[in-house]
Amino acid sequence: MKTYTIAITTAKEAIRQPIFIVLLLVGCLLMLIFPFVPYFTFGEDIKMVKDQGLATMLVLSLFLAMVTASNSIAEDIEHRTAITLLSKPINRRQFIVGKFIGIIVAVALMFVILGILFSGMVYYKAGYDARESAKTPPTVEEKKAEVIQIIPGIVLTYFQVVVLTALSVAISTR
Repeated sequence: MKTYTIAITTAKEAIRQPIFIVLLLVGCLLMLIFPFVPYFTFGEDIKMVKDQGLATMLVLSLFLAMVTASNSIAEDIEHRTAITLLSKPINRRQFIVGKFIGIIVAVALMFVILGILFSGMVYYKAGYDARESAKTPPTVEEKKAEVIQIIPGIVLTYFQVVVLTALSVAISTR
């Protein structure tokens, strides 16, 4: 229960940071631009959109996680908030795990928002490519198949950020 409380507080702090909103807006803007950029890949533009979308999600969420981990834990140690918390019946493990869980909840929120927008842009790009090259428009099932292909990539990218966040939290304690 104590870990849960620390996690919720940390997640709220991370979401309230201006960097969260800035990174989210930058990510949304990039996701909206990617389908319209000409890639000159001879019909493989959708692969570039998928690659750029996943890379954008990785970089922005990783930056958010690192900044949040360093600010959250370092400020708690510097302002003696951590000492006040640890004087209560909370041990260090609960404090660090709570901070970690709170940070990955904020990152998960960013992934959900960007993932939904990214899926919509991939769905749109499948039809957009067909119109650009004067091909027959893809069916709804074909567009959905393109979106389903990116879901494992989004999940694996999130897990990659979680592992790197754990390293960032561990380093931030020192």
